[in-house]
Amino acid sequence: MIQNHLDDSELHDPGLTVETVDVLHHDLISTTTRIVTASYRLNGAG
Repeated sequence: MIQNHLDDSELHDPGLTVETVDVLHHDLISTTTRIVTASYRLNGAG
């Protein structure tokens, strides 16, 4: 319970601007895309 509350506080940190979130979101998508692409190549499906 306490841990969840702390995590919630971090997620709603007012220090995170919309711009920062957009950049982090874009980085996450880029990283995920690279991982998925690499996985397909390793599995011979790409």
